[in-house]
Amino acid sequence: MLDDASTVPAPKSLIIQRPYTLSGPVVKNGDAREVTPAADMADNGGMSKSKTPVGCPCGGPSFETCCGPFIEGKALPETAEQLMRSRYSAYTLQNEPYLLSTWHESTRPAEPIINKGEKLQWLGLEVKSALRLRQRKAEAQPNEDFVEFVARLRVNGRGQRLHELSRFLREPGEGGLRWFYVDGEFPE
Repeated sequence: MLDDASTVPAPKSLIIQRPYTLSGPVVKNGDAREVTPAADMADNGGMSKSKTPVGCPCGGPSFETCCGPFIEGKALPETAEQLMRSRYSAYTLQNEPYLLSTWHESTRPAEPIINKGEKLQWLGLEVKSALRLRQRKAEAQPNEDFVEFVARLRVNGRGQRLHELSRFLREPGEGGLRWFYVDGEFPE
């Protein structure tokens, strides 16, 4: 838990779904330490540095059965939540092409969205299911959905807390009906 965390507006591009789970002690060159899947994979271009399989960066059981098929173009997310998870994993892996392809054309940025020089460390995620979110979902259109989350991260060594309510639309796209990230609000 971060005591020095400050609340900052989330980049509208950041889509995160749920907390990581630690993969447990990993032995590397005789040195046992705790490693988060996202940190382990992101530090090495998406490949785990250990020989021990790690979970998906989004917190799922494995990248190959969770976000991997979406990011690799082998499947389409069936829900806004799955899209959010896969976009989060893409952020941890710095996969900008996937992020742009899953961004609604009406709000997709023209400029780069990943700063390779910025040091990010993802510390944990929490999906919210507050009453206001359930009410918003009840009022949503049939092909619209919302996902609210809180993410904890360090940017260039400084702890931050990111809270976003993300909006998604399902529309025809390459491969059929698919979900797109549209935008986000930053609840107080």
